[in-house]
Formats: sequence, C-alpha cells, structure tokens
Amino acid sequence: MLNAIRIIAERKIAEAIQNGNLNVDAWKGKPLPKEDDRLVPADLRMAYKILKNAGYLPPEIEARKRSGRSRS
Repeated sequence: MLNAIRIIAERKIAEAIQNGNLNVDAWKGKPLPKEDDRLVPADLRMAYKILKNAGYLPPEIEARKRSGRSRS
C-alpha cells in the first residue's frame, strides 16, 4: 500500500514540475525552514504537528488566520 502511495506522489510531483507548478530550483539543496513551536506547550507539540500535517489548525491559530494576524 505504501509503495502505491509513493508511486502516486512521485508521479504527481513530476507532473507539477513539468507543468511549471513546482519550482524546485528555488529550494533545491536548502534546508527546510524550522518550525517555531516554542509557544506551544511541550505536551501539545506532537499533537499540533500531526494536526498541521493533516491540514487542520488549532482553534486559536484558525481564529488568528481569520482575523488577518497570521505570522506564517
């Protein structure tokens, strides 16, 4: 199952590069930006990271985004 997901993901990435929707030269060879989670309580960091990776935001961050005060 994971192999199929990997193949699909690689195919989608290749399509995006070919269509010009993904500029890999801009970030190629550079480290990923560090996440600033120092304001998140230590016992909630992993949960917040899982939610973020799944596309969900904690209510307080969602409220900040709606009000236009987002730092990201």
